[in-house]
Amino acid sequence: MIENVDKHPNGENLLAMEVLTVHHRQALTTGNSHESHRCRKLISKILVSGDVDKMIKQSLILAHPVTSQSLRDDAGLSRPPQRANDNILCEDDTKLDYKMGNKNIVKRYCQDGIIDHNQQDRLLSWVQEDSHLDRNTPEYK
Repeated sequence: MIENVDKHPNGENLLAMEVLTVHHRQALTTGNSHESHRCRKLISKILVSGDVDKMIKQSLILAHPVTSQSLRDDAGLSRPPQRANDNILCEDDTKLDYKMGNKNIVKRYCQDGIIDHNQQDRLLSWVQEDSHLDRNTPEYK
């Protein structure tokens, strides 16, 4: 995975999921907040440690707008209220959209040789079972 970043020093042609702007802003992986910086640092440390499964799981959790808000709530962090027109999708549709996108990302990681088929199977099962939304998983804590 680090090699792919080296091949694209400007961040061009890297794998990404297209999401609504409001969801992008809600994710803990984006923005300039103290929390976002800490989350990106955590993901970087996990990546450097070599635990690819854990890094992917935590990345999917932190990039998800619903789990990002749950993490903020659990940490007692406030977030400015959303504007009325920000709720384009209901929460269930947002979860479904991200589940499909997360599955596609995991499959692409396998196609690109970043993870093997066993890792792909474990991660797809983890996403299918909505473990990325479960506050009781080790990755959430």
